[in-house]
Amino acid sequence: MRFGLVHRLMTNALATLGVLAVVNTAGMPPWTSGLVLLGLAIAVALPESIQAKPWMRTLATVGPLALFVIEVVRVVLGASALDTAVEFAGFLQVIRVATRRGAAHDQQIIILALLHFVAGTVLGGGLSYGLCFVGFLIVAPGALVLSHLRREVEGNYRQGARDRTGLPVDVPRILRSLSLIHISEPTRPY
Repeated sequence: MRFGLVHRLMTNALATLGVLAVVNTAGMPPWTSGLVLLGLAIAVALPESIQAKPWMRTLATVGPLALFVIEVVRVVLGASALDTAVEFAGFLQVIRVATRRGAAHDQQIIILALLHFVAGTVLGGGLSYGLCFVGFLIVAPGALVLSHLRREVEGNYRQGARDRTGLPVDVPRILRSLSLIHISEPTRPY
């Protein structure tokens, strides 16, 4: 399986588990929970070709700011600060999954998922949270390792690296590769 696809699946799974954990334990209204889950489903289903569009870059910048302003206004009008913070974290995860463009955004998705589990721990618990947490414990190490590897590939090859023929290194081709990690046998001295 391609590295980029595996990394995307692991990151999506981690984001989904985090959102499910916070939706199940936080006392969000049903319409808010439904909206967050629907948004996450749409964000996960978006192909990378749409995520690369210029209007998605604008959404990545304006979306969190607009969401923050909306939540601050809700708190000023008397909504619970804790509830609005949890809703903000859920919607922020949806925006980040929909607009990610590289290793830095994938790390933000992983951190938000971790924060969702912290919020789920504080706000409640139960069987559904426990199942999400077990899933988190299984998926998180793989997602973290793949995210680190992607960050290293992007960081090392974006600095003007050249391949053996002197041509610039094609980072997207590397991330689409089936054999990103090469395991070789140690050389034997003769």
